[in-house]
Amino acid sequence: MSRRDCLFGCNDQSWSLCCSKYSGYSFSHNNVETDLSVKSISSRIGVFVDHRAGTLSFYSVSDTMSLIHTVQTTFTQPLYPGFRVFLWNNHETKFKF
Repeated sequence: MSRRDCLFGCNDQSWSLCCSKYSGYSFSHNNVETDLSVKSISSRIGVFVDHRAGTLSFYSVSDTMSLIHTVQTTFTQPLYPGFRVFLWNNHETKFKF
């Protein structure tokens, strides 16, 4: 397995939502990236997993939740959350979990 294969969304065991104020949202799984048609970028993202039903959903969260993307799959192993942050041009960013 190469270093790139270990990144979120670059293998068959992980999924990734990328958010950029410049290019919008994209979704990655198994090294396939798909641009999503959602235009407005949220500073708050929610993730919902229904292991039994095999769904993984990403939401934009404000006063309400708006669906960004849902994946239908079969989860065969336990799932573990993770995140990765890119900071461009030394901008200050605050994160809350």
